Amino acid sequence: MNGAPYIYYTHYLPAMLVEVDLSALQEQSLYRFIKENDIELANFRDEFSVSSAPPRFEELLTLDKEAQVLRMLRFSYDDMGNLVEYSEGYYNTAMQLYVVHFDE
Repeated sequence: MNGAPYIYYTHYLPAMLVEVDLSALQEQSLYRFIKENDIELANFRDEFSVSSAPPRFEELLTLDKEAQVLRMLRFSYDDMGNLVEYSEGYYNTAMQLYVVHFDE
């Protein structure tokens, strides 16, 4: 936000992507990258909580020590029920609220 980071994510992907060039993730979304590698996501589950930011993220997100952040865990599955992505994100909601837009 205005040049300052307010979200930090760690993504875990399936072993089948070990040999894939991950540099493409610098220029496109994670989900487009997954689809381009022939992995179809069927569903996902998000879990939200409020927690203290892990110390390693306090400096990255310019947070006060033990500041409260929104923590999101995402579990994405293929049509066989296999977990194909696990992500853990920390949001500094003092800078930007977590907003979801749904258009039908």
